[in-house]
Amino acid sequence: MNQRRCVVAVLCGLLVSLVAWAGMMPNLVASWERSTYDTRLQLRGPATVGQQVVIIGRDEESDERFGRGIWDRALFATLISGLGEAGAAVIAPDFFFDGVSPSTRGGEASDRVFVDASNAVGSVVYPIPIQIASNNVSLKAFNGDPAVQRTLSATSPEFDPARLSALKQVSEVHGLLPGVVEFAKGIGHMGALSDPDGVYRRVPLFVNASNRALPAFGLAASIAFLKLAPKQIVWNPHEDLVLTIAQHPGQETKTISLPVDEQGQLLIDYAGRWLDAPFPYLSFVGVWDAIEERRIDELRAAVEGKIVLVLHAAVGADQRETPLELKSPGGFVHANLINTILTKAWLRDISSLWQGAITWVIGTIAAVVVLSSTGWVAFVAVGALVLAYLAIVQLVLAVGGYILPVIPAVVAIVLASGLAIVWQNFNAGREITRLTDVSQRLYRELAVSRDTLIQHESAIERLEEDLDAAQSGLTTKTKEESEAAQYAEELRTQVKAAQINLVNARRDMKTLEAKLADLQVGQHTLDAIAEREIHPLFEECSAMGILTRDPRMLAVFRDIKKLRRSLTPLLLLGDAGTGKELFARAAHTLSPRAAAPFVPVNMAAIPSDLFESELFGHIKGAFTGATNDRVGYFSQADKGTIFLDEVGDLPSHQQPKLLRVLQEGTFYRVGEGRPTTVDVRVIAATNKDLARGVAEGWFREDLYYRLKGIVLHLPPLRDRGGDIALLAEQFICDVATREERDPLPLSQAAQEMLIQHRWNGNVRELKQSMEQAVVLAEGSVLTEHDLRLEQVPPPLE
Repeated sequence: MNQRRCVVAVLCGLLVSLVAWAGMMPNLVASWERSTYDTRLQLRGPATVGQQVVIIGRDEESDERFGRGIWDRALFATLISGLGEAGAAVIAPDFFFDGVSPSTRGGEASDRVFVDASNAVGSVVYPIPIQIASNNVSLKAFNGDPAVQRTLSATSPEFDPARLSALKQVSEVHGLLPGVVEFAKGIGHMGALSDPDGVYRRVPLFVNASNRALPAFGLAASIAFLKLAPKQIVWNPHEDLVLTIAQHPGQETKTISLPVDEQGQLLIDYAGRWLDAPFPYLSFVGVWDAIEERRIDELRAAVEGKIVLVLHAAVGADQRETPLELKSPGGFVHANLINTILTKAWLRDISSLWQGAITWVIGTIAAVVVLSSTGWVAFVAVGALVLAYLAIVQLVLAVGGYILPVIPAVVAIVLASGLAIVWQNFNAGREITRLTDVSQRLYRELAVSRDTLIQHESAIERLEEDLDAAQSGLTTKTKEESEAAQYAEELRTQVKAAQINLVNARRDMKTLEAKLADLQVGQHTLDAIAEREIHPLFEECSAMGILTRDPRMLAVFRDIKKLRRSLTPLLLLGDAGTGKELFARAAHTLSPRAAAPFVPVNMAAIPSDLFESELFGHIKGAFTGATNDRVGYFSQADKGTIFLDEVGDLPSHQQPKLLRVLQEGTFYRVGEGRPTTVDVRVIAATNKDLARGVAEGWFREDLYYRLKGIVLHLPPLRDRGGDIALLAEQFICDVATREERDPLPLSQAAQEMLIQHRWNGNVRELKQSMEQAVVLAEGSVLTEHDLRLEQVPPPLE
């Protein structure tokens, strides 16, 4: 694939990655990322489930026996005592124990039994409901239970103020039943925040409760299980949350690094659906019966050395949506959080920068594949690319836990492939047109060569017949022997010359045939040469003050370079403001006359009564007011170049005066009797159709052909949209430098408005618009309102 196609592929990939990855729709991108995460969980299959978590659920049978309302805390006292006796490492009830129980549920006596049992076991982690502040701003200070404050200070790590300020702020933290928290193994918040679509995908591992780091309920249970002190929990800015596990003396220290975001949130790797029971599950009734019947050994086999979560899992209570199902108990989220931490089954988001880079690379690869293939092969290759990328996504998830973008990448592949196909078809059509023109020209040359060959062959046959006749005449006409011999020698010379011409004609015909046969082979070589010319031409144009990337404008400049040593008159055609004077100056600068003057003359601005005086000059006293000699424009341009701008506006009665100096190179100054001779190169320009003027009679035909020489056309700015943004940025920089201020960038909407505007005044109108926008702009970005462009209706068909 040649250089041009590589550039097209990279640009296609960049364009579609911007559209597919970010564009102007951040909410859509966020939903893409969430759907990517959900798709991973659904396609991945069962996750790793550790042996450290056991769930005890409050189910229908439990409600039938103990009631459907709030239970007596004596029930929990019995449960906690039995689990402690059975060797549970951590007991984490997903029930909130606040205030004093009413008399209908045992009153203070029930509370004392519960407190005594909890403190006796000493391995209980309690949940605390919190209220996350809106807009991440704390509404009031935390003035909760002093016992909760003491426990929080004793069990929570110390984070620096900058880290604390980045955490989610809480507006309210509820207290616990007095006496139960002093001997708690830990406390944790139940604030699992859902995404905008209501799905719980991540949990804030810590929140800021009056400048104290309050851990999540599942994290508090994990910390208690790992027997970590606050100093063993470290979280530096822009790094993972590190849990350092102390080993026995002589053993290597182990660490667990939790990949959290800047707000301390961790992605949860769900082990499965609640209905599929991914964790060992015990019914509350079954555990109660085992404790009552003293089947402690049986219970020990199920819970010894494990974290026991007692969930409020009654039907319709605290139901939350996960990526795998619509309803599951709220405590099930923290069960999966514990499993994620202890099994180290991380799911990692990648940064927005990496998502954009991956999308750009995959889009570029798709464009390269399409540009390198033809027909149905391209579609098969793109399909294979999509499948390969999906396989890579699954592999990266399985090996490293990283969540790669899927929907933006697939969109990028489709868009890049479509753009590449459009460009390929457009380029193919243009090449077919060019090859058709070249083929027709070669066929015409080949036909001429064949006619010439036939003529040479006929001449040789006639000469050979004359030679035979001369040789036979030698035997019969002895008197004319010497004349015949001489005539025969002349014929031999002519035959030899004709044979040489025949050989040359055949060689030329073979050359033309070879060119025609190799036309398809030569196509890519010609493209490569043309491609290599673009950048040098752009650099040379910029050095001449001509800012353009348009191929037609660059072709005009290339033609001017070819004419650098020619004195043939040059006629520049194009709308007003397209840069005709810039190209005229470039033609002068590139010519051997560069050291001599370049004299521009606006023919439309010369008063009719001063025409001869301005162009040819006058002597003192030639007419009233001629107090001094004047050197005319043609004399000023002697040995150099004169640029006759707007020559189409020259009145008909003045055209013969200009024709005379163009024909003879001499003229008479007003009031002077002897002629003046000058040596000038003439470059003319107009925005009018001079050929039409000749046909209609308002422009002289002989003057037209004197000016015509070499004719070059400059396209209007509206037909070269690629130059609009380039020129606008340059004009903005020029005005900002002049006004001593920083350049202002153009908004996307402003760029689109510039491209859609017709620019009847061409570059001159664009420059004035940019000057006005920069001077009057009030913001830090130039918007479509700053441009103040008038809506010009399109021309009537």
